[in-house]
Amino acid sequence: MASQPVTQERRADLRVAFLPHARPRLLLADGQHDVLDAAPKGIRLRHTDLVRPVTGDLIAGDVHDARTGEVHPVIGHITWVGSTAIGVNLDERPLPVGFVMRELAWLRDQSEEAAAT
Repeated sequence: MASQPVTQERRADLRVAFLPHARPRLLLADGQHDVLDAAPKGIRLRHTDLVRPVTGDLIAGDVHDARTGEVHPVIGHITWVGSTAIGVNLDERPLPVGFVMRELAWLRDQSEEAAAT
């Protein structure tokens, strides 16, 4: 029996990719970063500073969603560092599942409204 090629990674958790104009921000003691996408157990952050973080570093801050006014404290460790983004495993304090689900529902609503016009 031949195995099927894997064409796309599947994630076990809910994940929301934020629209550029509706991205929450992670506020840290030493700065802030746009949240590009999020799952309860992890976030991907825009990071363009010349000083690069180190894999394994602890991050603790608050995710602020200006659109809804929600604020969620998160704590985790950097798992990868790319040229313009970093990945954080929220292994110590994850995002609430409800936050991710509400954001997914809002994005679906935006898509449906755009299709209706």
